[in-house]
Amino acid sequence: VCGSGDDGGADNHASGDIPANQAIELVIEKAEAGFLRMDLWYPESGRLDLQIERPNGMTLGPYSAPYGHSAVADQNLGDIFIGHRVKDVDCFEATSDRRELLIDFSGGAGTYTLTLTNTTNESIPFHATLNPSTFGNTNRFSSFVVAGHSINDYTSAEEAITPTDYVVKNEWTDLNGNFRDITEQGEDGELWLGSSAGPTHDGRRGVDFATPGEVCFAAYQPDTWYHNASANLVQGGNGLYGIQNAVSAAAPLSTGIIALMLEANPTLTPTQIKDILQQSSEGDGFTGTVPNPVWGYGKLNALKALERAAQPLSIAETAHLPLSVSPNPFRDMLHLSFDPSQLQIQEIVVWDVQGGRCHEHRSPQTHHIMLTHLKPGFYWLEIRTDQVNWIEKMVKIP
Repeated sequence: VCGSGDDGGADNHASGDIPANQAIELVIEKAEAGFLRMDLWYPESGRLDLQIERPNGMTLGPYSAPYGHSAVADQNLGDIFIGHRVKDVDCFEATSDRRELLIDFSGGAGTYTLTLTNTTNESIPFHATLNPSTFGNTNRFSSFVVAGHSINDYTSAEEAITPTDYVVKNEWTDLNGNFRDITEQGEDGELWLGSSAGPTHDGRRGVDFATPGEVCFAAYQPDTWYHNASANLVQGGNGLYGIQNAVSAAAPLSTGIIALMLEANPTLTPTQIKDILQQSSEGDGFTGTVPNPVWGYGKLNALKALERAAQPLSIAETAHLPLSVSPNPFRDMLHLSFDPSQLQIQEIVVWDVQGGRCHEHRSPQTHHIMLTHLKPGFYWLEIRTDQVNWIEKMVKIP
């Protein structure tokens, strides 16, 4: 599980096409001194030569694109580092078939103009992002700007489960009884203003769903930076719980829901989990029509996800059997309803969520199963018959 990222600036993504044998100017407004990274991707078959104009008008370059499939054309210019790599340099036999032009600016603020020259006979599409470029600062592109595409590289992998973050509450009372409030982060129900958005550079939606992240309460590790700031600690938490926000809260919350899903059904695969989380999400007046690249499939309904995860393992096989079990949830006894002339029960087994066998019953034609020795929790009931095995998730309550 990877959060979508917190680079939700309005102008932090630039995208376009550079015509064959022509040049474009990609303009970056660096709002403050310090570190700023531009990360640009384009097809492996392309060639982009680079020239940089500093805020004082000084021109650097041009620097030629690397040739071959394992070449490097890096430049260290002091307060500007240029990393120009082909697909096989950092990740051998990469499947993305793209080149990377990465530029780190560590000098003063001002306007930096990048001239990108296409030296091939084909048009070259590109995608570029800035980091940091959030709602909290004004680092931005001022040419070729497009919305979206700000999702972090590490969470745009095809099999990643990617939550974004929405606001549930912006206020709390700290350990000392002081009222606290985070402002300008979005209002209750809205997407957190720093949330990054899809689609990915190759056109996939990117974001799967949204979970609460602004503001949540979570356990704190003692003697950490956050724990030592009393304003972060929440009243009633005995100094052990404090605020957690942004996608840094949305991701672990999502991971906890997945842990509960696996407790209910340990056979789930990552693909099944991702599908259940998507299908258990819901749109509302804030999300608009879902799915979309900003909210994914909408706000995650954790209870619905757990109910979907706990469905019988073999619905298609068991639906036609002349057999029913009740009640569910149960306390001490299960009642089996079936016609012995139509169905022959061979064995009954109860499994816990870790896959441990915790009860066996070998009286084939019984209609009652006593389970007083089991603790409250989730279990799998397997009834082996002369036709197929009947499997269903059961819940024992106190």
